[in-house]
Amino acid sequence: LNNSGVEISALLAGLGIGGVALALALQKPIEDLLGAVSLYSQQPMQTGDLCKYGTVLGSVEEIGLRTTRIRTLNDTLVSVPNCIIAHGAIENFSARSKILYHPDLPLRYDTTPEQMQAIINDIDLMAREQEKVISDEVRVRFTQFASNALIVKARIYVDESDFGAYLKVVDELNLAIMGIVQKHGAHFAQG
Repeated sequence: LNNSGVEISALLAGLGIGGVALALALQKPIEDLLGAVSLYSQQPMQTGDLCKYGTVLGSVEEIGLRTTRIRTLNDTLVSVPNCIIAHGAIENFSARSKILYHPDLPLRYDTTPEQMQAIINDIDLMAREQEKVISDEVRVRFTQFASNALIVKARIYVDESDFGAYLKVVDELNLAIMGIVQKHGAHFAQG
């Protein structure tokens, strides 16, 4: 080429600059593609899973080559680049085998120690007898003297991964707890 009158050093310089420009232009798409490969190989989530990434909570609609699309609970669609998702923490709610029910139960200060102990015992017994509750993971404790209430905390695992079915169990537990508090002549404190 040099003998033909083509300036070889200018050609090589032009190819070098063009190569650098091309590499810079393809950097993000290649990162996204590698992120997609990572998501497909590790499978922290799949299409249809209810997931949380950062502040985005919703159902995964599509894991594409460049972005992952998440349908939020407000029915909006969020597209997140795969390179970002691959490097972040993903909370996959669909992968859980049980769901924690953990209410704080504020009782008024006029609750007697005897009432408190009876309420705790009855809530514990009631929860253990529920069909969908994992009985050996029930904890009900009087934990705190708050400024306007005596706080009883319950930690009850519901043997359910479907959120709708879990909410039905929560309804039953909440109504039963209300009945137990009333049965013992105690009252919930106003927040």
